[in-house]
Amino acid sequence: MQELVKLLKDRGLKISVAESCTGGMFMSELTSVPGASEVFSCGYVTYSDISKIRILGVNPHTLAVYGAVSEETVEEMLEGLLAETEAGIVCAISGIAGPSGGTADKPAGTVFAGFCIRGSLVKKTERFNFAGDRDQIRRASVKELSGMIIKEIGAVN
Repeated sequence: MQELVKLLKDRGLKISVAESCTGGMFMSELTSVPGASEVFSCGYVTYSDISKIRILGVNPHTLAVYGAVSEETVEEMLEGLLAETEAGIVCAISGIAGPSGGTADKPAGTVFAGFCIRGSLVKKTERFNFAGDRDQIRRASVKELSGMIIKEIGAVN
């Protein structure tokens, strides 16, 4: 997370976060870095479907058709963050940390993570299939999402 905070500072960007399966872990790791207050705008733990709807404006139809753990839901979480915050980068995570809750199509360890840069065409969402226990899946989710963002903003000159 230190690299992410440094890059955000260097680019003059603030970040907002919406988390589901990670339950605030991304925000916790981000704010554990000294100076994070310069780059962290706000965050939400929208663990339940109703919180995704009420706080982030996720369409109930999206949740009914695709489920909370889907690319479509994460993209709507990102759109909600763009509408609710003034952060230059928004990111979201939704998944099944397990050990239960999975299905044949979306087993435990299935995670969708994404981010969007305000005012640009950059919007990325990826599906991951992590192995391990609940904590390992949550940590891997945070690591992959931060890595996605670092890769994108680190490439900007």
